[in-house]
This record gives sequence, structure tokens and C-alpha cells, in this order.
Amino acid sequence: MMLSLVLSALAALPLAAPQDSLSEQVKEYKSILDDRERESEAIALIDAFTTRYAAHSERLVEIADMLEIEEGDAKALKKEAKDIADEQEDLADLIWLAFKERKRMTEGHRRLWKAAVFSFGQMGPHGAKHLWKVYGDKRFKDREEVGFRGTCIEQIGMTKDWDQWEDLVDLLDHHEDVIIAASATALKNYRGAPGKVRLEVCAKLVNFLNSYYNAASNPEDTTARQRYRMVGRPMSDALSEMTGQTFQDPLDWRKWYNDNKKNKEIWSDD
Repeated sequence: MMLSLVLSALAALPLAAPQDSLSEQVKEYKSILDDRERESEAIALIDAFTTRYAAHSERLVEIADMLEIEEGDAKALKKEAKDIADEQEDLADLIWLAFKERKRMTEGHRRLWKAAVFSFGQMGPHGAKHLWKVYGDKRFKDREEVGFRGTCIEQIGMTKDWDQWEDLVDLLDHHEDVIIAASATALKNYRGAPGKVRLEVCAKLVNFLNSYYNAASNPEDTTARQRYRMVGRPMSDALSEMTGQTFQDPLDWRKWYNDNKKNKEIWSDD
């Protein structure tokens, strides 16, 4: 659905806030972004959009439960679910306007962008899509922006969009320690992921954790030692979250994984 159509799809929905309220919020938000100032007001509206998205998520769960027990009008419920999902996508697109309409590097814009990134982290797959766009935006490619890009990666984990696991794992081999640590931190949220995904992620984490540990064992390689100090704990924490185990030594993680990688009970979806 095109962003310009967001308002026309709302009338029939049992939304968390009245349609007129959202219509006015959208108009005000776009006006604020055009004004090049008033970042605090834009952030307040982003928070309102995020709250609305969360209410929709709760309603989608209710609809799924009703359909499962065959309660209510199935056709109407399915239409409502589709309309809600469409609006959720539009809400994420609205927040993305903060990056499209505000381009200069100012302190106010940085606050606005950071608020948008944290909102995307609460927007599931819709948020994950935009977080990758922010991460790859040329405005944030400079070395001094690596912390902001790391925040984007961490928030991708917060979306709990399990389809992102491969791209997150790829960043465990990044040249920036901050990005490696951020990816591991993102993967801490994968405790609820399907067993097959957790198995694959843990395999990669164990391999990279041991690789960085082995490199750091060379007392003359100060770069490797610094890297391990930054990434070792986030990787171990991610493994603990996904397995329920706790080990300090990467070699213990290797042994545990080798002993349990075929244990179907550990990697089940229950």
C-alpha cells in the first residue's frame, strides 16, 4: 500500500485510536518535518505511531486466536487482519520519513533519527526492513557514525524478525568490533526463534567466538586482544540466551555445542 493511501484504509478498522485522531497526527507530522525544526514534536508523534503499531499487534494476536477456535466471522476477521497489517506497514513508512525529509547532520536530527531507530525496533519485519536501510545509508558510513550503525543492528534483533538471522550472523565477521558486538547483542533476542534457526546461529557464534579467542591468545597481537575484549562477552551472552547454558571459556562452549548439536529436545520449537 502506498503511503499516500494510509488514511483511506482506516475507516472500517476497529483501531486503537480514532481515525480522525490519526489523520490529524499524520498531517501534523508531515507539517513538522517540512518545518525543519520541532524535532521534539516529531518524536512525540513517532511515539504515538509506535504505540498504535503495538496495539495493532495485540489485535492481530486476538484475531489469530479467534480464527483458531473458530469464533466470530472468519471472513471479516481475515479482512480486518489484512487491513491492520497494511496500516502497520504504513506506520513504519511514516517514521521512515524522518530520514527522507531530514538529511542534514544536526543535533536535533540525530535525536530524531535515534528515536526513529528505537521505534523501528518495536515494529517487527516492517521495522527490520527500514533498520537495514538506515544501517546502509551513506550519511552514516563515516567511522564516527559506527556507534549509530551498531544501534541499528541491535534494534534489528529487537524486532524478533527471525528471517534476519543470516544477515546478522554475517556481521559477526565484520571489520568493525562495534558492529560485531552489536550483531551478537541483536542475536541475544533469538531465544524464541525456531530451533533450526537457533542451531545455525549458535554454530556460527561458537565458531567465531573461538576464532577471536584463539587470535587473542597471541600476546603481541594487540588488535586481536582488543577485539576479543569487546566481542567475547556479547557472543557468550547470546549463546547463553539461546541455550540456557553458561560458560566463561570459549572452549567449553565448543565442547557443549559438539555434544548437543544433535539433541532434538534442545533445538525443538517448544
